[in-house]
Amino acid sequence: MIKDACTARTPGIMDSCQPMPDFRREVTFSKARTRELFQVVSKQFFDALDGYGGYLALGCMLAYPAGCGFYHRYKGYGGLWLHGGSLRDRNAVARWLLRVEGVNCWSGMPLPTARRHRLYCELRQRIHRPFWVDDYRPDCPAWVEAQLKRVFKPNFAGIIVTSQAPSPYADLRSRYCHVLIPADDRVLSRADWFEKTSGQLCFLGRYALWNRYELTSWALVKMDDWMKPFLGLNCRYAAIAHGTAYSAFCSMVRLLGSHDNYDLCRFRAFTKACVTDGGLEVSVPPIVDGIPEVFPI
Repeated sequence: MIKDACTARTPGIMDSCQPMPDFRREVTFSKARTRELFQVVSKQFFDALDGYGGYLALGCMLAYPAGCGFYHRYKGYGGLWLHGGSLRDRNAVARWLLRVEGVNCWSGMPLPTARRHRLYCELRQRIHRPFWVDDYRPDCPAWVEAQLKRVFKPNFAGIIVTSQAPSPYADLRSRYCHVLIPADDRVLSRADWFEKTSGQLCFLGRYALWNRYELTSWALVKMDDWMKPFLGLNCRYAAIAHGTAYSAFCSMVRLLGSHDNYDLCRFRAFTKACVTDGGLEVSVPPIVDGIPEVFPI
C-alpha cells in the first residue's frame, strides 16, 4: 500500500513532537455532508468563543492550503494566537482547531523549556502547516521571539501560540490573528460535542486542501478587497494576519454555499475591529534577521 504523502516519514528528518496530518483519505465524505459539517462546526466555535472569534480561529485553519498564494502576494499570512481563559480551555480549543488540519495533538511545545534548534527544525519541517507552541511568556529568551516572528517568512510553519496574554511587543503581536478564550464555561460546555465530532473535523481541512486552487483564487479576491482600507496605515501587518483568516473563511463559504451575506458582513466588521481597536499598530516595518520587512500592498 502506498503511504499518504502527508503522513509518510521522510528519511533524514527528525521525529517530531507533533504528529503529521492525517486527513483520512480512505473515507468518503460528500460535499453536502461537508457543507453541513462546516455550518455546525462554525456555529459551535462561534458559541464556544463568544462570537465571531470562533469564525476567525476556524478561518486561520482554512487559510493553510492558500498559504502559498497569500505569501506570494502579501509576503505572509500570519499565525493564530489564543489567549485568555484557563489553561484547560486554551488547550482544548487549540486541539480542536488542529483536528481541522488533520493533526491529533494533545499539547503544544512548551516555550519556556524549548530548545532553539529543536523549535527551528519543527517549524522548518511544516511548510504552510500548523505547529502549536504553548506557554509564551514575555521573559522568554530573545531567540524565542525571533522564531515566532518567522510566521511571516517563506518555507516555515504557520504557528499557533497559546498563552495567558498576548505578547507586549507590537512587532511580534502584529503578526498574529488574536482570539480571546472566554473566562466562563463556554468552552467546557461544548467539550463533549467537539470530542465526539473530532474525528470528522479533518474533513473540513481535507476539502479545503483538495479544492485549494479554487479556495486560493477566491480568497485572494476577498483579500484584495479587505486590504483596501488599510493601505498606508501602521496596522497593515495585523490586517494581513487577520485578513487571511477572514478571506479563507469567506472563500470556504463561497465553495460550499454555507452562510448568508448578513453573517459574513458582521464577521467582516468584527475582524476589522480586531485590527483597528486591538492595539496592533507598529510604527516601523518589523525586522527579521536584520532586514526590514516591506509588504507590496
